[in-house]
Amino acid sequence: MAIIRFDPLSDVAHLFETNGKFHSKSATDIYEKDDTLFVKVEVPGVNPEEIKIDLENGNLRITAHEEKTEEVKARNYYLKEIRNGNFERFIHLPIAVDADHVTAQVQDGVLTVSLPKKKKSEEKRKITIKKAHA
Repeated sequence: MAIIRFDPLSDVAHLFETNGKFHSKSATDIYEKDDTLFVKVEVPGVNPEEIKIDLENGNLRITAHEEKTEEVKARNYYLKEIRNGNFERFIHLPIAVDADHVTAQVQDGVLTVSLPKKKKSEEKRKITIKKAHA
């Protein structure tokens, strides 16, 4: 298993995104068990139908749209951490996975994406070198 180096500025970098999306560092666990890689992301209050998961070139992208209908105009906040709007999480996967058999489910506010590891070719082959024509 690969160890990912801690970058203390990684959380701060998302504060400077200006593309109108809410970038979250929701609590995330990534681990492997047997032949499967698991990615768990906290998504409390998010409708599972609003979550979109894309897998491309070893990168997992999780996006969702959260719409809170609560009126907040008349409030004078001292602290506001409850998110509203778009959610996006981008994860570079540490191992190759079988994209055709990925599954996902949401239970108790936690999204679990199960990514089966890509099978390594066990077959040994002998490669014959051909002579070049002169």
